[in-house]
Amino acid sequence: LDSSRRNMPGSVDTERPKQYVPGNPYRTPSCFPDLPAPVFDSPNFFSKFDTDTLFFIFYFQQGTQHQYLAARELKKQSWRYHKKFLT
Repeated sequence: LDSSRRNMPGSVDTERPKQYVPGNPYRTPSCFPDLPAPVFDSPNFFSKFDTDTLFFIFYFQQGTQHQYLAARELKKQSWRYHKKFLT
């Protein structure tokens, strides 16, 4: 019991990871964009993505408009989220 108590997860373990912000950011050249291109906000553009790409966007862009658009396109392709198995 003591061993379990020593290895018990702390409050830090339950928090979502914060976005990485470098301490000394390097200025990138202007040829590298700072923001995603506006074309990625178009629902029609998501119909061109492969299924694997749509799943990547769905799982790794949580809480964004892109996740919503990916979910909508996956639903059009007859993919569904299984609540029991969380997949």
